[in-house]
Amino acid sequence: MKGKQKSKKQRNQKARQNVSNATNDIAKWIIGGTALIAVIILAFILFMPKAPEVATFDYSNQPYVGNPDAPVKIIEFGDYKCPACKSYNEQAIPTMKKEFVDSGQAQIIFMNYAFLSVDSTRSAKFAEVVFGELGNDTFWKFHDHLFTKQPDNLELEKQDVFTDEFLEKTVLEVTDEAQTAQVIKAYKEGKYEGAFQADMTMAEAAGINGTPVIFVNGERYKGNSFADLKKMVDKAFTESSVKGQ
Repeated sequence: MKGKQKSKKQRNQKARQNVSNATNDIAKWIIGGTALIAVIILAFILFMPKAPEVATFDYSNQPYVGNPDAPVKIIEFGDYKCPACKSYNEQAIPTMKKEFVDSGQAQIIFMNYAFLSVDSTRSAKFAEVVFGELGNDTFWKFHDHLFTKQPDNLELEKQDVFTDEFLEKTVLEVTDEAQTAQVIKAYKEGKYEGAFQADMTMAEAAGINGTPVIFVNGERYKGNSFADLKKMVDKAFTESSVKGQ
């Protein structure tokens, strides 16, 4: 009887030991697995493509305001469906023109980053056609007018509002029937698709994921006020002047 009790006790101890060993193995596996996941995540963060500190842009064949030879290039990446871009165009741009463009310090350039809705892309492509077919001055008339027609209802931001018919009517409101027909024909033929794609490629390379985004001589503006922007432009102007000596 004693022998049987002892044997049973030994079996129980062995079973408990096996459970303990299995538990330790599972714990080691979990810890090891967690560590492996952490290493993978860290590697992804370290080696994923990062936006450059100073981005490189092709300023040629872009809508602009100001002297093309101005030493400071201010780029706005915008989306025609973006309410913040509308506010920027109506409130910030006039002050920037007066402060930076009229003084000869800077040239302001607009580039597309269409991301909010299908009509963000449509309106950006249409605007590229207006610029390509009718030139810089008419582009800005269309650009400004389109922003004024952006819906005030924020629920429409993700909805398809800027249809072909809407855009055709909008360009007719800033030009004549012959030029409107010229734009519509070029748009339907898919002209200037490359110009739109070039903007999107540059935006993605610069790490842009929203609008509006401002760059001053390739450096992204991260300030909170017009005073911050002015400091950045003044600094870029001074540095350009030193390089030119």
